[in-house]
Amino acid sequence: MTTTSTNMNESLDHEWGQCPAGAVQGLVQKLRVRRRRRQAQKVVAVAGMLAIICVTAFLALPKRPYDPELAGLHCSEVLALADDLIAGRLDDLTRGQIVAHCRQCRKCHNKIVALRAAHEQSATPRSEPQADDRTARQQPAADLRWQLALYR
Repeated sequence: MTTTSTNMNESLDHEWGQCPAGAVQGLVQKLRVRRRRRQAQKVVAVAGMLAIICVTAFLALPKRPYDPELAGLHCSEVLALADDLIAGRLDDLTRGQIVAHCRQCRKCHNKIVALRAAHEQSATPRSEPQADDRTARQQPAADLRWQLALYR
């Protein structure tokens, strides 16, 4: 039996030759590089999925319009009270808050001035021309007083 095992070892020795210097080290290095690439691919895939999830979540969030709070009132509150302001149905405190807000917020100021102009145009009859010249002169003066009140 020993003869067969030695013959087998001899035949294996002839099939296998000596490795050149550094061949094993090169194979080990190649395996390490492959493993690092696979790990990097996994990390990139996970990071990509996280990025997609974050972007999807951000886009799915309801969009809130920019509504700053100035002088104790948000723009949406000022615009909700605009009709009452123009009609003169607000108390002095609320009116003062709206005026202070409009001093700081050009958007609200412009909207209230436009609403006031539209309100005054709808209040005056269009078919009849203004009979009194004095009334025609008072209209621009009223607009000027309103705008001056906003910037005091």
